[in-house]
Amino acid sequence: MNTILIPRQYKWIGLAVFLLSFVGLIVIGMLYPETWEQSEPRRKIASVLMLIGLLLLVLSKERVEDEFINDCRLRAFRTAFLAGIIYFILDSADLLQGAVIKSSFGLLIFEIGIYLIMFYISKTGLKNGEQG
Repeated sequence: MNTILIPRQYKWIGLAVFLLSFVGLIVIGMLYPETWEQSEPRRKIASVLMLIGLLLLVLSKERVEDEFINDCRLRAFRTAFLAGIIYFILDSADLLQGAVIKSSFGLLIFEIGIYLIMFYISKTGLKNGEQG
């Protein structure tokens, strides 16, 4: 399987964009306290920047790109996709009542977070298991 990924340096750029937009949103919110409705444009801009940063993080290459890394990516995408579907089904059946994730942005962040966690767990866990 030939995956098209962006260069490895974009991983650090994506992480910086995500962290700066996240921390910037908090700092600006503390400096200029406004009502929830007044801060809507600021939150939307920060949300878009956070998603772009996470997208750069997900789509950038690893130091060594081989079949093992492709397998880890596939496992992580599958787990994140299934977690999103399970959450959506439970929320649609009013079992969760929107208590955890209240928007599509939250669902995207949830799925990308699951992907990143599963990718790094499978990348480090399987490598350690093969060596031992």
